[in-house]
Amino acid sequence: MRRYFTTTIGGLAHLGTPDYEDDIGFTPPTTTLCGIQSATWSRNLVRPAAWSKRKPGSVCASCDRTALWQAVMANRIN
Repeated sequence: MRRYFTTTIGGLAHLGTPDYEDDIGFTPPTTTLCGIQSATWSRNLVRPAAWSKRKPGSVCASCDRTALWQAVMANRIN
């Protein structure tokens, strides 16, 4: 299951590139899923179930939509 790094930019929560390697540790992404540069990331990775509990309007719609399509495509391939 994908787990995402998060950052807050302009009052909106954004998602970073998913982390696939549990053994490697914290590897911060350089951009959000919507393409904004960021150097500040959470150390805790968020799971999709936790992300979906956030209030609408408090998250970047583009990052949210991209993560949804990544999940859909991963399920289609598997």
